[in-house]
Amino acid sequence: MKRMNTLNNIICALLLAATMSVTAFAAEPAVIPQGGTDASVTTESKEDNNAKNMLVSGTVTDVQANKDYTTITISNDDMGMVFHADPTAFVIDKKTNKYLTVADIKTGMRITAVLDKMSPMTLSLPPQTSGAIGFVINSDQGSVDLSVYNEELVNFENTLKLNLGTETQIADINGTKKLFGADDLKGSECLVFYTVSTRSIPAQTTPEFVLILNTAEELTTAQDSSIVGTETISYVPLRTLAEEKGYQVTWDSAAKQIVLTKDDIKAVLTLGSTAFDFEHLTKDMKPLDLMEKLDLAVKLENGSAMVPNTFIEAL
Repeated sequence: MKRMNTLNNIICALLLAATMSVTAFAAEPAVIPQGGTDASVTTESKEDNNAKNMLVSGTVTDVQANKDYTTITISNDDMGMVFHADPTAFVIDKKTNKYLTVADIKTGMRITAVLDKMSPMTLSLPPQTSGAIGFVINSDQGSVDLSVYNEELVNFENTLKLNLGTETQIADINGTKKLFGADDLKGSECLVFYTVSTRSIPAQTTPEFVLILNTAEELTTAQDSSIVGTETISYVPLRTLAEEKGYQVTWDSAAKQIVLTKDDIKAVLTLGSTAFDFEHLTKDMKPLDLMEKLDLAVKLENGSAMVPNTFIEAL
């Protein structure tokens, strides 16, 4: 019995010592270098705040320059993604905080795309989208955060607090020539570059660069707006409008299908269904690639095939 009591005392002492060590370690205001970490998050979606954008990171595996856009393919631990980037998309080098162009994105680079949450995306693998508003190249050189910051300059997730320094660069996405300060960041959606932060909750950092994506006023206006998604959807005659756009329209009575063809494009619709098939030989993404199904089922009216106006608009 004495031996058992002695053993219990030893165990209790060890547990007490371990607890004190953990407490002391947690209270230590250590600084953690984060250069070289890319927050290995491939898709960072912050659905619970009113930020309009999210981050998608990966390594560039292919870049194809087209007439009106550039196709950028990335690989990551998820399923990768294909961006059809507009030439006006912003590009910032994480190493230098300098603005570049889409033409400066090269194969092998580690990049982080700033993607509009509401942008349409294909159901293909990897998914394709034209919704990237900008790119950060060399994004593995430190850390990148995208969030809405409150009055204390703490992000929505309570993981990062900004302590602005004299060397902190602040700009907005419109290139406004103004000296920005802390008040401009409060309530705004910001893209933040930083390299070191304290070991605290939230972590504190003096950022190198802050890009204001949407001001507090813009976010409030978007949140209060009730005009989103109010496009009127109505039936329109298929043959007349499709032929005006150069399509040949044929009717397969046995399968109850309508076939539209134009050059290398083919679309097949089925009477009474919202499902449709769409194919083309070109690699560029077309509006119908982004449409999962029709908004209204195909129907006959006075002998004419009727389809939703949104289908005709996407042709």
